[in-house]
Amino acid sequence: MHVILSALIILSYSVFSPINAVAQSGISAPSPVGIDYNGITIIGNYPPSGASFDVPIVDPNVAIESLIEALDLITNKSPFSVKQIETLKQDGDVVILYEPQFPDQKANFATLRIALFMPQFAEHKSNSSHGKNYIVMVSRHGIKWEPRELASVIVHELVGHGMQHFEDRLDILRPTDKECEAWLYEEMAHQDFGIDKFSSQSVRFKKELIYNCDGFLRHLRTSDPAGLAVWEVLNPDVPKLLTHFEDYLDDLSYFDEKTFKQN
Repeated sequence: MHVILSALIILSYSVFSPINAVAQSGISAPSPVGIDYNGITIIGNYPPSGASFDVPIVDPNVAIESLIEALDLITNKSPFSVKQIETLKQDGDVVILYEPQFPDQKANFATLRIALFMPQFAEHKSNSSHGKNYIVMVSRHGIKWEPRELASVIVHELVGHGMQHFEDRLDILRPTDKECEAWLYEEMAHQDFGIDKFSSQSVRFKKELIYNCDGFLRHLRTSDPAGLAVWEVLNPDVPKLLTHFEDYLDDLSYFDEKTFKQN
């Protein structure tokens, strides 16, 4: 781990942020801070000077430490996630960005926005000579989550949606199927990190998983009893379940397997 000073990366992820009001308003903000973490660029943005927010803002240096702690958990506890992240790193730039202005306070969100996968974010300014951008933006709310939960969300966004982007299916999958697959990766992270499956937060997570995987679950119940058996345990074998998810995608009429890369 060492301090990175790629001005091109720093500027591309701050000045061209779609929710960054600094350039638009002329309000100054200190330069972003950043490090390299095993080939993953971590960037922390400062808010504009004098800006007010709905919650106290975490200093970007503190935010970077929180992101390092979350990535340490993934590195040490989630080998399947690490394997997928290595695939993304070989293909292009992998970036975790703390952006205190995200989400836009003028937007009306029914729930907190914790993080967001943004593959097109600042693509025109990428310093990569190959591949794609794999960028996760962490919000002012998400950065305050405890390490295991934050790491799980990073797995959801970076591994779940990142692999969809790598395989050229991020824009092909229906929203529910896109989210289902990412929630399955997050389920695996919960297992890897030893999160209590009987906590109130885990119960809420399970409800969200079932909601987003409604189509997949109907497929399992009607056409894939072996896959259903994998699902219906407290700690399902997620890599195995993902192979059944691929079978489910094969059965969908909108799906053209020729559009997908082969790993």
